[in-house]
Amino acid sequence: DRWEVKTAPLEVGVAYTVTVYGTNINGVVACDTAAVERAGVGTGLPVVTVTNAGSLLTLETSCGIGGTNNLHVDGTMWWVVRFHGADVTGGTFAASGGRWSVTITDMQTGRNEVVVGGANLWGVAATDRLLIEQGETPAHYVATNASAPSYPYTSWATAARRIQETVEAAADGDTVWVGPGKYYAGGVTHAHGPSHVIVEKGIALRSATGAAQTVIGGVYDGGPTAQRCVLLNHSNAVLEGFTLADGQPPHLAYDDNIRRGGGALVMGFEAMRDCMVTRCDVRPYGSGGGISVQTSTGRLYRCEVWSNAAARGGGLAVGWAPGAVVSDCIVRDNQATESGGCLVVDNSTDVRNCLITGNATDKGGGVEIVNLGAVWNCTVENNTAALRGDGFYLSGNAALVRNTICFSNGVENVYALNAALAHRIEYSCTTPLTNS
Repeated sequence: DRWEVKTAPLEVGVAYTVTVYGTNINGVVACDTAAVERAGVGTGLPVVTVTNAGSLLTLETSCGIGGTNNLHVDGTMWWVVRFHGADVTGGTFAASGGRWSVTITDMQTGRNEVVVGGANLWGVAATDRLLIEQGETPAHYVATNASAPSYPYTSWATAARRIQETVEAAADGDTVWVGPGKYYAGGVTHAHGPSHVIVEKGIALRSATGAAQTVIGGVYDGGPTAQRCVLLNHSNAVLEGFTLADGQPPHLAYDDNIRRGGGALVMGFEAMRDCMVTRCDVRPYGSGGGISVQTSTGRLYRCEVWSNAAARGGGLAVGWAPGAVVSDCIVRDNQATESGGCLVVDNSTDVRNCLITGNATDKGGGVEIVNLGAVWNCTVENNTAALRGDGFYLSGNAALVRNTICFSNGVENVYALNAALAHRIEYSCTTPLTNS
């Protein structure tokens, strides 16, 4: 049985002990207590945002950045410079009036990750981050309006017009900067299928102005009738800040990898982040309409994937990639003809912090978990399946769903194909498994 009680009004910042009593018919008393404290300013969730990043390319070892914080950030904020994953230097500064500015110092030659953070009175922290290239690091440039392209395209004045030309001019450790515009012309053949851009080097491919202004296209009028947008095939490859649109790899190919990943096929990468993927299609047989991550280690995060289509995994497919992390993504309004309207997870154990909504298919409107797949800290809502499992469809063995909200999905939030297999749903908000 369950019970609920409302306390008298509580004062802000005062610690209370609430004790609840009950007796049986013989008058035997039992009780339990809970510590309660009402939050106020300085105790809610803090927010820290970088709004003035300054120059992301600099020859100096220091630079100024600024941003905002909400009223729950208390007193002192901090910053840290990380280089190759290790903390190099850092400092503190005062949070005042909802806006902040600080000078970052001692940056290293190359790619620096700068993290800025603050905490509330209870020690709950919030951070934001940016990447700054410092020093004479090799950089190459692409621009749609380049007037005088000149190999190896090491300035905006000599930028290439096509992304693949600049990728081929770069070497491991280099950065390719892509100016705003729509990049559709071009394409490269490959054993994993034709792609507009293929990265098989340890380089960073970055847009200069963000995904909303920089598009890598797949098929187009007068061009190839079958090609994906991007193939990543190196453990140190980075893709950052692009919209991938209209990718359609050969749909009748015998090799599964050729017909996977309309927007991006990831066979190896360090990171793919801050991208948008839309209008990509790998039907009738392919998986991962938007993105397919296969046999890779690396991190896919802060991406939005919508209005894509596949046989399985309309938005994403993650398979045999136990070292890969998929996090902080929005995957919405995708379709699959068979299963996993949003996502198919197979032998991959780190999909977390994602919003999965508005997707549709026959089985597993939101997510299909095949074998040894895990989904953590996600919200799965408003997905539909024509046959079974509007939210989750557990089709294999040993699925794990943890700290996840799975609700308002058709009529059946979770369906397990085989009730005898060792599935776990823990610390989650959902209705019980069907067929369990």
